[in-house]
Amino acid sequence: MESKTPIDVKMDKYGGVVVEDMSLLATTEEAFRTQLEASLAFWKENGARSIQIMFKPPKCHLMNIAAEKGFYFHHAHREENYV
Repeated sequence: MESKTPIDVKMDKYGGVVVEDMSLLATTEEAFRTQLEASLAFWKENGARSIQIMFKPPKCHLMNIAAEKGFYFHHAHREENYV
């Protein structure tokens, strides 16, 4: 089932959003697309200045959807296993 509910994270003191908890993300690409669209609209309406998603296994396959929505790769961290 597709979720039109925004990903439940709080903005930091700089007005940025950081998604680190992979359990908050939908499992399938199609469900994530819907979830991400709802989240982006919500965050922008609420003044988000930046948005980061720290993809970790097993949800790395969702990076393609984020890239379609304008996200780009900033860096990766070997020890913490995220992109």
